[in-house]
Amino acid sequence: MFGHAKPRAGRTRTAVLGAAIAAVLGACGGDTADLQNPGAGWPPSPAVTGHRGASALRPEHTLASYLQAIDDGADIIEPDLVATKDGVLVARHENDITGTTNVAQA
Repeated sequence: MFGHAKPRAGRTRTAVLGAAIAAVLGACGGDTADLQNPGAGWPPSPAVTGHRGASALRPEHTLASYLQAIDDGADIIEPDLVATKDGVLVARHENDITGTTNVAQA
């Protein structure tokens, strides 16, 4: 109406997902960084990694899964990120999506 482009739903979803992931990762923070000795004490030994969150208890790569992993004591959340053809990062375990989508038929 005023010459502004209508935001695409995909960009909105990406922004919301990015904000959610940033919030979850921010919640993982602890003490203030030691600027004189970067990396000191990180990762803790041994480090507990939530691979795809707490995928045994919640759907993997969801905010619920990441929060569950943090509640269960994960020091690190390790998502599997795959780049799409247009360069968008998607949290997904497999690189090939033809086995779980109808993309091959399109």
